Formats: sequence, structure tokens, C-alpha cells
Amino acid sequence: GRYQWFGQRRTGFIGALQEKGLVVIQYIEIAGLIFTVFSCGLCTLTTTVRVIYSMAEDGLLFSWLSWVDPRTRIPIWNVVLCTAIGILTSIVYDFDTLSHMISGGTLSVFVVTALAVIILSYDTSDTSTSAGVSGERTPLTHATPPYSALIPLL
Repeated sequence: GRYQWFGQRRTGFIGALQEKGLVVIQYIEIAGLIFTVFSCGLCTLTTTVRVIYSMAEDGLLFSWLSWVDPRTRIPIWNVVLCTAIGILTSIVYDFDTLSHMISGGTLSVFVVTALAVIILSYDTSDTSTSAGVSGERTPLTHATPPYSALIPLL
């Protein structure tokens, strides 16, 4: 029926190429997968390092995380920390558990960030009212306290 081309029910695309004797295409696909995984890991590491650096610069994290190497101009301790956490996580958990954690974690981060943006974009104090009506919700016109950046982490 539905899985006849693949042969077995649990065989993936690369296994199907192998069953059909398309070895060259199989190796091209494997090389593409390795390049994709490496590129995604590098992008994730770069983004995480920059976020941690910015939070440390703002005083939300330890100050040693904001130290930048003068020769390379890279926050070395952030790279070491993020790489170590990634390696330890990949050693401890199997692939299925990691994929479920990433899916749930991504959804949670988007939901919490969206809620934090909505909550933080309004001010209910009497000092920032529009049209002189007290208590009306209006967009912020002044800076929020620095601890408000921690709301998405909750």
C-alpha cells in the first residue's frame, strides 16, 4: 500500500535510496544532511552566544560572561559555556528525547515571548495616559526596568 516504495515501514529516505541501489544519491543526501546539521548548530551557537553576551552586558547575568577576547573580539567564555552545555546535553539524552524537548521548548519560548511582549508593551500607571483619562492602557513611552527582560525566561 502506502509504504511499498520504501520496502519496510520504518525505513527512511536514505534507506529507500539504498534499497533501490541509488548509492551515489544516498551519499549526496548524507553529505547534505551533515552540512545542514553543522550549519544549524553553528547558527544556534552564534545566536546563543550573542544573547548571553547581551544579557551579561546589561547586568542580568554574571559579568565574566561579557568579557570579550581583545585579539579575536569573541566572547570566549560564552562559546565555551554554550558548547559544553550542548555536548553534555547530546551525551545524556537520546535523539528522540532531544527532538521532543526541542519541539516543546520552541513552542514554549514563542508563547512566553509573545505574552511578555504584549504585557510589557502597555503601562497602567496614571502618568502615561492618553486623552487625560486616568487608568487607560496606552503604549509605553518610557524605558521599562531592566528586570523586565527576565519575563520571557519564566
